[in-house]
Amino acid sequence: MLRLIPYLCACLLALAPHAMAASNPAPKPAANKAVAGVAVVGSPAPDLNLVTVRGESRTLRQYRGKVVLLNFWASWCPYCREEMPSMDRLAKLFPRGEVVVLAVNVEKKFPDRYRTAPVAFEILSDPLEQAQLRYGVRNLPDTFVIDRNGIVKDRVKGAIAWDDPTVIRYLQALVRG
Repeated sequence: MLRLIPYLCACLLALAPHAMAASNPAPKPAANKAVAGVAVVGSPAPDLNLVTVRGESRTLRQYRGKVVLLNFWASWCPYCREEMPSMDRLAKLFPRGEVVVLAVNVEKKFPDRYRTAPVAFEILSDPLEQAQLRYGVRNLPDTFVIDRNGIVKDRVKGAIAWDDPTVIRYLQALVRG
């Protein structure tokens, strides 16, 4: 029995630093803490410099006063292509432009077939390759709902039916303010 005491003491000394670390955990970052220049729900949407399929410049700031669905997608993404028809139907439900759908293609080379796509929303490219970084986009599709004041209200990761009645009521409420 006396031979076990040095062994137990050595074990306790070896485990002491781990016990101390467990009793004083490192502080965790705040859940929605804004990182400079990165979009976070509840904070102002970072401005972007984008280009339409016709080569016209657009900034996100130009759409202040409107509800914006800022959608990040790629032509190789099957889920992105799957949700596009519902985004088109949604855009047609707001013909006065009170809700604007902006689809930002994240590919380096913009696919030609989308230059003439008959959709009711803007298809844009990001020649400066800043949009994905500023919005923290890692997976596609990824959509940000931005209110009339330029505040990010929601983030939708993955494809959804944008013309679903629940989504439409939510957007109508944002339009009313």
